[in-house]
Amino acid sequence: MVSKLSLPMILIMGIVFCSLTTARDQNRSSYSPPWDRREGGPRGDEQRRRSWSDQISTERLLKFLTEHESELADRLEKLRKDHPRYFSDQVRALKELYGPVIQQMERDPQAAKFSLEKIRLRLKIQGAVDEMKRSRRQANVEDKKKLTGHVEKLFEVIVKEEEYDVEQVEEWLKNREDRRSLSRSEYRSRWDYLEQRKEDIAEWEKNKADIAEKRVEKLLQPHPDFPWGS
Repeated sequence: MVSKLSLPMILIMGIVFCSLTTARDQNRSSYSPPWDRREGGPRGDEQRRRSWSDQISTERLLKFLTEHESELADRLEKLRKDHPRYFSDQVRALKELYGPVIQQMERDPQAAKFSLEKIRLRLKIQGAVDEMKRSRRQANVEDKKKLTGHVEKLFEVIVKEEEYDVEQVEEWLKNREDRRSLSRSEYRSRWDYLEQRKEDIAEWEKNKADIAEKRVEKLLQPHPDFPWGS
């Protein structure tokens, strides 16, 4: 009985740990924006130093999952009743994965939808890769086609997210009250940044197939990454 209930959740937990990333750092180009308007200054720094397990209550996590990932929420409720120890382990892992999205949903629901969809797709991608590695067989045409489909969908979500970010920053810059505190050079640098982002997005879309293919190759490589450095 224990294995039946805990196995799906253990698999989820493994995928969760493999998928823990800084959402905004991944899939970005090589430079960073000259400012980050999404963070809350010192408060945001303090929040990043704290574990999401400390910031998000279990009931708040379950409420969020019930609204957005109902199947996972049902599994967790069953696990809580029958196997509290396994439940606690899973909750800690899931708080780290979903904590940033829960907080983001409160201040920017549209951006949170992108983050949530990225999590779903990354879990599917990691699950497909793990399945191929567990079977110890060479990826066949159908396996790679399925994996490539997930990667291409993730690509599309990330591009939409980038376009949304550009639109939000453009709106912010056009608001005279918001920009009054900026010097002329700071104001210009933000517009330069946006123009570069637009060029990046156009290049990504033009090279979508090549980008997806290279990502699949990296996911399926049989050896660890070599530490080339910068």
